[in-house]
Amino acid sequence: MDAAQFYHQAVSRALMEDFLGAIEDFDRVIHLNPNDADAFYNRGFVRYKLGNKQGAIEDYTKAVCINPKKAAAYLNRGSVRLELADEQGAIEDYTQTILLNSTCLEAYYHRGRARSCLGDYHGAIEDFNRTLNFNPTFADACNQRGDARLNLKDEQRAVQDYQKAEKLYREQGMTNECQVVQAKIEAISTTSTPNQFTRGANRYKVDRYISAATITGKPPKRYINVMEKLVTGEFDIQIARLPKTVQAQINRTDAEAWALNHLPAQYATSQRWVHRSTEKLLEKHREQITAAVKQGITVVFKNNQPPESPYLPDSSNWDEASKL
Repeated sequence: MDAAQFYHQAVSRALMEDFLGAIEDFDRVIHLNPNDADAFYNRGFVRYKLGNKQGAIEDYTKAVCINPKKAAAYLNRGSVRLELADEQGAIEDYTQTILLNSTCLEAYYHRGRARSCLGDYHGAIEDFNRTLNFNPTFADACNQRGDARLNLKDEQRAVQDYQKAEKLYREQGMTNECQVVQAKIEAISTTSTPNQFTRGANRYKVDRYISAATITGKPPKRYINVMEKLVTGEFDIQIARLPKTVQAQINRTDAEAWALNHLPAQYATSQRWVHRSTEKLLEKHREQITAAVKQGITVVFKNNQPPESPYLPDSSNWDEASKL
């Protein structure tokens, strides 16, 4: 077969989720035509699906070297970099995507997420504004903009964003997300020390604050298990790749708890040490985190038991962290 035939066969195999076979065919295409940007781009996608994120970045990089105007390659490389906690690299890729395609909603949204991770909340809000200009029903963008505004201590507009996100989640049948946003609104409205609450509002910290402050009625302890933050993020990544029918059968709490029981804990008491601990854990345990979350999801899915009565900690045994 010639390069074109191998290429079409590779695409067909990828669509059938025969990713190993697809890579073999893309390898043949690249051997026959080393300047085929589309072959590198698609092999990068397949490598990503197989969990080879660094290989995916290499292929996307090769694709844009061959074709510097291939916006999709910048977009996908940015998304992989964001997953690998290379926020600055992700921002550069999303910015290049926007230069090539100024109407790319995904690039604005994910650049906003990356900017939030780096503490550039004003820049993040600008990107979420653009995202919502393109799609006013994008609930996640409303939610993320609310978090950014809360980090800037703009509680009033943060609540407005959360209320809008809650309405959109409810209309779109996203029950879990709706409940999370409702809890954020309640936490803001009931806390007696709003300035203390607003010193950090990514989803992880808000959720932990809600658990500690509204369930126990007492101020939360000022430390967090950074590993839990990483497991939460990895769960979001992995669950999004599964069919909706499978997602509905997986209890998030059980899957994350299973993973955490198989991973080392790392506690931090300040934002600076959260960042340092995050880097340390990712450097030493990235593959272990990915594997533990994957196995946790698999175990919970296979067991598929009705959820038990939830554990609600009281003042004597609540040791979970939340606020920094």
